Amino acid sequence: MAGTLRAFEAHMRAPSFAVSVSIAIITASTIGCSTTPADLPALRPSHRGDDSLREEAPPADELALPSAGPTDIVVPVAVPEGSDAENRMGFAGALATGTTVFLNRAGGTYYAGADDSSRHVSSVLSYYGRPSVTVPPAGYAGAAWQELVSCVQALYAPYDVVVTDQKPAGGAYTELVVTNTWASSVLGITNGVGGIAPIGPCRAVPQAVGFVFEGIYDQPGYGGVRGACEAVAHEIGHTLSLSHEQLASDLMSYAPASPQKRFQDAPSACGVSAQAPEACSCGVATQNSHRQLLSVVGPNTGGSGNAGGGGGDSTPPKVSIVSPSTGSTLTGNVTGNADVVVVVEASDETNLAEVKLVWQYTQRALACDDSIEGVTCTQQGSRFTWRIFAGTGQRSFYAYAVDAGGNTTSTQVTTVVLDGPSAEPPNAPPAVTMQLPGPNQAFARGGEIVFQAAVSDDDDLSDVRAVWFYEGSRLEYPMVETTTPGVYQARTTVSANATPGWRSVEVQAADTKAQRTIGTRVNVYVQ
Repeated sequence: MAGTLRAFEAHMRAPSFAVSVSIAIITASTIGCSTTPADLPALRPSHRGDDSLREEAPPADELALPSAGPTDIVVPVAVPEGSDAENRMGFAGALATGTTVFLNRAGGTYYAGADDSSRHVSSVLSYYGRPSVTVPPAGYAGAAWQELVSCVQALYAPYDVVVTDQKPAGGAYTELVVTNTWASSVLGITNGVGGIAPIGPCRAVPQAVGFVFEGIYDQPGYGGVRGACEAVAHEIGHTLSLSHEQLASDLMSYAPASPQKRFQDAPSACGVSAQAPEACSCGVATQNSHRQLLSVVGPNTGGSGNAGGGGGDSTPPKVSIVSPSTGSTLTGNVTGNADVVVVVEASDETNLAEVKLVWQYTQRALACDDSIEGVTCTQQGSRFTWRIFAGTGQRSFYAYAVDAGGNTTSTQVTTVVLDGPSAEPPNAPPAVTMQLPGPNQAFARGGEIVFQAAVSDDDDLSDVRAVWFYEGSRLEYPMVETTTPGVYQARTTVSANATPGWRSVEVQAADTKAQRTIGTRVNVYVQ
């Protein structure tokens, strides 16, 4: 099964334009200019030879920039195994119906690691090499804070998302930390970054932790509370799998803050502009943020979908799961897989626009067609029958229907157990042995540096890269396999103007089964 890869998105915002700075697969061919607030250091956008945009140019006294195009940082996420059919649906990973989002205004201390909001653990810190950070509280209080919370709640009202500023007593939840500070204070990155969060490819990131740096939105022209509200909604959208969009009226765009922005029921090319396209997270040509949210978290269980007008139609459709019943145990075949048949009844007083089955193991909404091998569906009148060749273990699903007026109704979640042999143990992570440079090796200014490591894995490798750490920052160099199997290299040079001193280097490797290894860090000296 292809492993899932999670990328981090960091965002620059400006009063009259917005520039995307993505730690994964973002390019731009032009950069607009606008006045930076006087108390902020000027942003330092820099074009590389392939006309891609880096977050901030490294100082002139450091290494040459990587030459292989924009940096693509991916962090694998371990997920349970599904059947081949389930794997073809998308990226597997069980997640409870709906999502609770905790807006944290109190700040706190956060630690590096796989996202776990209940323990203040954030994979963002892992990426930036920060073992821990202490985040100050939000500056908004009283009416201003309530305005922000109410604004975010309204933007997510059509979906099965509960937005609260009270920390949940238990269960899984997403946490979005609103802090009255700058990105440089927390992560050591440019102050032009207004928010950062993990993004899941066509699925939500369980227990994600993201950050919004409200200080930038209080500057003239940045939208104030409304701007911060849209930034919070935007970052939550990333944790729920949404990519950037070019449609200006969509909350996933970088258009200026506006009360008219929402998650639009309309297709849009992904990316911050036509000059800076991105691949959509679900691997399709365009993204419909409204429908993707319906697929990932489901509609508001009250039955009021995204208001659609529809000639005055305000009566929602009817939808129910006929079989199987919740709590059922289905016996698998000799391979341990189960052929699950789900029967749904759906009708409307006018016309149905769509009926879908949401298979929560993969967080995919399945249309009644045969577009996925191993999943079939037939319709006879108001009855829809899906047949899914699934794996083993517990599975949960629900159905929803949307009528021509945009009214939405969803069923309760049905949970069944698919009986069969236990899953195989997870594979081992890659083995990484640094070969070059050696410990305490010295490099002359203007000289070449060769990064070399022996990397092996019992599966296929998806990424091998060298990481150069200097003065609170880092540069990354994708490594390629040499003519010697299992030996990977990358090369660069030290600037002739480099400041003498110690640096450190490590090699990171990831495989296609979501296992990742960070090799032992080696200290070197620039002389």
